[in-house]
Amino acid sequence: MGLTVTTDNKPVTVIRKDGVSQSGKAYTMYSLMYSFKNGEEWKNVFVDCAFKKGTDLANKSKINITNAFMTGSEFNGNTKPKIFVLDYEVVEGSQPAPAPNDNEWLNIPSGVDE
Repeated sequence: MGLTVTTDNKPVTVIRKDGVSQSGKAYTMYSLMYSFKNGEEWKNVFVDCAFKKGTDLANKSKINITNAFMTGSEFNGNTKPKIFVLDYEVVEGSQPAPAPNDNEWLNIPSGVDE
């Protein structure tokens, strides 16, 4: 399958890119950003990743990966690493609050004139 990956409760940042293909189909691509210090300088490494179908993470969300595997994919003769994330936990406070549903917008306190 590939190399098993976890982050051992050290959050990584999810970078989200939304786009539209030439045929007009919308898509979302994700990368994981790892930061580390090399001497006095901070470095960022970006690794392409994929989540289970239906996953919807906000850009710059922080997650702890609990189950994933790494594999390589070849494109134009170059092998590039890719992480397939199976299980993860979102770090509290790293995603924006969800928008209220339609019913919450219509709650008008009693005694208030419309």
